[in-house]
Amino acid sequence: MKRDIDRYLVLSQDRFNETLSYIQLLREDLGAFSGELTKPDFKNYKTDGGVEYSSFKSSSLLAQYQVFKCQLYSLQHRTEEALYMARSVSRSIDYVLNPSLAISYLFYYSLTLIEIFPISSELKRKTFSKQIELNRNQMQLWLDRYPQEVGHKMGLIEAELDRISDRFIEAMDGYDRAIDLARSNQAIHEEALACERAGRFYLNWGKEKIAQTYFKEAHYAYTRWGAIAKVRDLEQQYPQLLKASFPKSIANPYETTSLITTSTESSDSALDLATVLKASRAISQEICLERFLTKSIEILIENAGAQRGFLIVPDRNDLEENTNHFYIIAQSQIEGETKGLESIPLEGSLQEGELPLVSSAIVNYVARTQESIVLDRADREGDFTTDFYIQQAGVRSVLCDPLLYQGQLVGVVYLENNLISAAFTPERLQVVRLLSQQAAIALENARLYERLEEYSHTLEERVERRTQELKQEIFERQLLENRLRSEERKMRAIFEAMTDIILIIKMSDDCIETIEISPTAPTRSSSLEQSLIQQTIDRLYEENSHWKVPIQQVLETQKTINFDYALQFNNESIWFTASISPIPDGSVIWVARNITDRVLAEEALRLSEETFSKSFRASPCAMTISRWADGRHLEVNDTFCSLMGYTPEEIIGKTALDLNLWVNSEDRHKLFQLLKTDGIVRNYEFESRTKSGKILTALLSVEIVRIRGEDCLLAISNDITERKRAEQELQHKHEELALTLQKLQTTQDELIQSEKMASLGQLIAGVAHEINTPMGAIRASIENSSQALDRTLQYLPKLFQKLSSERIADFLALLEESERQYSQKSILLSFREQRKLKRALRDELETRGFENADTLAATLVSLGIDREIDRFMSILRDRDRDTILDAAENLSILQKSSDNIKLAVERASKIVFALKSYSRQSNSGQMTQFSISEGIDLVLTIYQNQLKRGVETIKHYERVAPIYCFPEELNQVWTNLIHNSIQAMNDQGTLKISVSQKDDFVLVEFTDSGKGIPPEIQGKIFDPFFTTKSPGEGSGLGLSIVRKIIEKHRGKIEVASQPGCTTFSIWLPVNLP
Repeated sequence: MKRDIDRYLVLSQDRFNETLSYIQLLREDLGAFSGELTKPDFKNYKTDGGVEYSSFKSSSLLAQYQVFKCQLYSLQHRTEEALYMARSVSRSIDYVLNPSLAISYLFYYSLTLIEIFPISSELKRKTFSKQIELNRNQMQLWLDRYPQEVGHKMGLIEAELDRISDRFIEAMDGYDRAIDLARSNQAIHEEALACERAGRFYLNWGKEKIAQTYFKEAHYAYTRWGAIAKVRDLEQQYPQLLKASFPKSIANPYETTSLITTSTESSDSALDLATVLKASRAISQEICLERFLTKSIEILIENAGAQRGFLIVPDRNDLEENTNHFYIIAQSQIEGETKGLESIPLEGSLQEGELPLVSSAIVNYVARTQESIVLDRADREGDFTTDFYIQQAGVRSVLCDPLLYQGQLVGVVYLENNLISAAFTPERLQVVRLLSQQAAIALENARLYERLEEYSHTLEERVERRTQELKQEIFERQLLENRLRSEERKMRAIFEAMTDIILIIKMSDDCIETIEISPTAPTRSSSLEQSLIQQTIDRLYEENSHWKVPIQQVLETQKTINFDYALQFNNESIWFTASISPIPDGSVIWVARNITDRVLAEEALRLSEETFSKSFRASPCAMTISRWADGRHLEVNDTFCSLMGYTPEEIIGKTALDLNLWVNSEDRHKLFQLLKTDGIVRNYEFESRTKSGKILTALLSVEIVRIRGEDCLLAISNDITERKRAEQELQHKHEELALTLQKLQTTQDELIQSEKMASLGQLIAGVAHEINTPMGAIRASIENSSQALDRTLQYLPKLFQKLSSERIADFLALLEESERQYSQKSILLSFREQRKLKRALRDELETRGFENADTLAATLVSLGIDREIDRFMSILRDRDRDTILDAAENLSILQKSSDNIKLAVERASKIVFALKSYSRQSNSGQMTQFSISEGIDLVLTIYQNQLKRGVETIKHYERVAPIYCFPEELNQVWTNLIHNSIQAMNDQGTLKISVSQKDDFVLVEFTDSGKGIPPEIQGKIFDPFFTTKSPGEGSGLGLSIVRKIIEKHRGKIEVASQPGCTTFSIWLPVNLP
């Protein structure tokens, strides 16, 4: 780009314009960035070409230069200048037509905001976050159209956002993804930028080795791009990371390019030293194993003139065992993808008809002899002409070279060219050998780096794991110490809170020397406690105290002795249990606990047992006590013996199985399962067998109780044999009653359905008339359409042949106006109105001098043209006027007939749908949500034929939500009430229907203007089979069924009647339970 600018400036040196000024500024910036101008610190460099870019009048040039300056400042980490320039661009970016320039602006603007984000105030961070999000959204819109421009830029922005958000794992993946995308998109400068940003990320993280790798890649990428000033800046900032690989500053890459070009043009056989050095450097710089494999094989193929190539390595274990197992780890070809492979075995199993990738014989030979092989025509000469792969693949030129590191084989390079013979010249072989030596070193370095990375990762994990273990140990130790202190405080609190008498007694020569009361700190406030302690001490000091004997026995045997004793307080006995235990210092500890409550409880228990024994024997219920372990009876009462027919001697010591008491062993098994689970069973029904063999039904309640230290079963049973027999008889009667009720219900449903179908039958005649009316209209419209169509098909083709294009356009406009006039007139004109329009139009036509004005006016009115006829004067004055108007009239007739048919079909469909909805019977048995007003309108549609004879229907529906109901049953209610109203009015009168909501009910009212219901029979109209009609005209079930349906819906129906006004009010709940 710089050379092109130089040539342009030479050609334009005598001219001056804004474009030239822009190019001059651009040339100076490029010169500084590429290292052409010798400045000690390129960051302090500012263009000084004598031209101010702010004076540009062209907004496009200004925006382009500002975007370039923003990019330049961002690469130089001059964030303030970059931010200022980015904000300046935002005012003129709309003038930039180049999408690539706009994408670069959004990219470097976002990077600048991210770089200064951590050191900004909270307010500025919010502003920057919004701007970054806007930039990302805009770039996302460009991504689908320009993926190669946007992909790696978006990736780097995401990685930088993860970095400042401390999402380091996501940032690591983001940097690598951005670098790979930039490399695949051949964006060298942005690949270098991504590598530099990744290096700074790892360096700040404390991972200097990983950072060094990325800085080296950035150094090399900036060098390839030609940004020598940037390269020098990296070397100055990070000398400790770049010194080892770059001891001297890299020269301008344009000079290398010139050297390569000259060498190539001079001779194809000369050894291109610059190319070798460039390739060698590219190979040596890759320490990532995966990238090394792909790049090294590409470079070897490029410099050797091969068509395809493979990198093959031996198995690491085979080097020690001297076996020959090789794996292909990378492959590439000139017109294909370079890829690393998952270690494909060189001599792996192949499918039938499948060729191997390379000649294993050549590879094994080179690996064994560690000598290169070059074959100019492998399929015709040499030692491998009979090799299966050579023959089948038609291999021509082959070059196979060993990769040696410190005398050891580390791999084999296998190259082929099947297009030409003798492709691998001695010069190319020399290049390959030089590159192979470098590749062998680089391969070992990459493997070493991979192992170091793995070891570093493992070491970090081990250190982290050990740190966590130490933290866990410290935590557990602190937790244990806290628990010990807590237990110590707890035990101290318990000890001090004890109400026991605790004495430390020391003996000397069979006499008590001292008695220490413990604890000594708290003071006993209770007079009872003080008295009891003093009594205990006094009795110990008595000369003939019998308590001295157990104390001496404890001191001799060093074993604890327990015994009970009583003290007196206010003429009451206070019982204690004493525990005397030895202490290592020759003393004993006396702990006496007040057990008065326990002694009293034991006495109460004894009395309770006596009471229970008396109740057990005198109970009217059969009771037994048996041992849980073996089921043997321990006690039975007289009621049980009388019921079962045994004596107590026959039962005691035997089990229920021994006595054959259980009729069904499964009942016994189930009972014991319940006892094992719950420990108690209540009212368990079972059958028992008496001594005489009689079967009894009883209710058994069993509970596990503790008696004299062992688990026992306390069982109480009641004979329910007679009650069971009575329940069975009652159940039988209940079933008979249910069957009778079911038959009544069936009969009622049949009556309801019969009444509904009877009501439906009354509607058939009206429905048939309603359907015949639209059918007649359809038939008449079809006849009119057929005649009009015949006339149209006869004259229209000939007419179009005769008419000019202008007249055809007028004809179509006439048809369009006729259709528009017809569609706007929702009500057809009466004959009187049509005659009035014809006379007015005829007078106007006669005034204009038209003959047959009357006929012409009739035709125009038929077409709907009754005014503004000036638009169609050209047709009216045409000699084929009559033919044109006839054709238009026939087409108009077709349109009108079609609309009439449509209206008639809709009318008939509506009637059929209403009849179908009315007669449909739901079998689901469940309520559904349904609109009350829709159901009423459905019935009114069916009764339309009867209503239109003289009944005026007035509807007043409020907005009421659908309710849960049985829609088909409510439709029967509306049908019966509407039918009764029509009959009460003798088909002449007013029917008012209203629907509203009152609190939690929907109120439906039917009011007719009939003769009314006499007061004396108003209370009977809902009775079954009551009717005022003549015999044969009604069953008397209609209103009875209506009330049952309403009550089924938890509603009610009321009637209010007087001559000329009868109202039926139906109340239905909004929310049924």
